Formats: sequence, C-alpha cells, structure tokens
Amino acid sequence: MILRGNRLFSVGPLALVTLALLGSPLLAGPISFTDVYDPANVLLDKRTNSQYSFSHDINDDGFNSQTDTLTFASIVIDFEDDSPNKSDGSEVIQFRLDGDNFGTYKVESSPGVAFFIDVAYLQSDGLLTVTLRQTAGDVYFEKSTLTVEGIRTTPGAGSAPHMPEPATLLLLGLGAAAAGIASRRKYGKSQNKVRKG
Repeated sequence: MILRGNRLFSVGPLALVTLALLGSPLLAGPISFTDVYDPANVLLDKRTNSQYSFSHDINDDGFNSQTDTLTFASIVIDFEDDSPNKSDGSEVIQFRLDGDNFGTYKVESSPGVAFFIDVAYLQSDGLLTVTLRQTAGDVYFEKSTLTVEGIRTTPGAGSAPHMPEPATLLLLGLGAAAAGIASRRKYGKSQNKVRKG
C-alpha cells in the first residue's frame, strides 16, 4: 500500500508482475558450436562427380537465432588424394559458401583448406551450404568441420523467460488501469458514506 496525500492506494500483484517483466536483467555468456559433416569418402573427379554440395546445421547443436549472437566462424575442409603416389597431377577445387565464391584452390591431403567466414552466413538460420566443384585432378572429400563462437543472451535469475509481446503489455496496462479506476470508485463511495453518516 502507498500513502499519497491523504489517500491510501493499493499496489497489487499485477503491478509487481508488470515491473518485473519490464525490468528483468539479461545475462550473456559465451557459446561454441562445432558441426562436423563426415560423408563416406566422396570422390570428386571429372568422369563421375565433379560437384558435391552439403550443409552444416548448427541448429542441431542448440543454436537459437533469437538469443545467440555469433561473433566468429571458420570452416576446415579435409581432402585425401586418390592416388597414394600422388603422381596424377594437381587437384584443384572451387569453394562456394551459401552461393558466394570463396575461390579456387589447389588442395593437398589433410588438413585441407580453411576459411574464416562472415557470421552473417549463419546468424539468420544456422545453416551453411557448401558446394565443392572439382576443376582439375581427382580427390576424395573426407570431411568438413565448422566451428562457430558467439554470445548467448538469456533473462537473469528470477525474471521472465522472455520479453512479453506488446499486446501482452497493453493488456496488463489496461488491467492495471481498470483496477485503479475500480479502487478509486470504491474509495469515493466509502468517503460519501462517511460524509453522510
């Protein structure tokens, strides 16, 4: 209860809940995802299969685009020469990530080719599509490892699990206003009875 002038006002649970929802602190902590795509040794060569596409999905690892802000991403793609004596010439692969050309490189056996990636490729949907296109020689695609780091923002202890929608806040506000009007009318009626009596 709050004393204001010579009137006594009641602060109900609705007002306290509204204050808690609006004033909840947010906590941030580091996150890390590693997604490995490991097919059964895909041969890239001009005769049978010159292009191969696959996707990394960090949603499977717990990524949430609403609470996670990505700050760093890299990918390492491992290859193995199809010829043990490596006498069949150079292997050259073109790399495309989400449709963007990341260049054409001569590839050797593992550890492979590594790229730093703009996190914008992953932030909206948690997916990264990789297309490998063989342009010379032949090589086995062994695996691809995507590493992503970021920050997860979550509501603080004792606060609401998420920020309420504007419609919810409007309803809470209308409820609080109605409660205030009803309280005022009740207070006014009790004052009239005291004056008449």
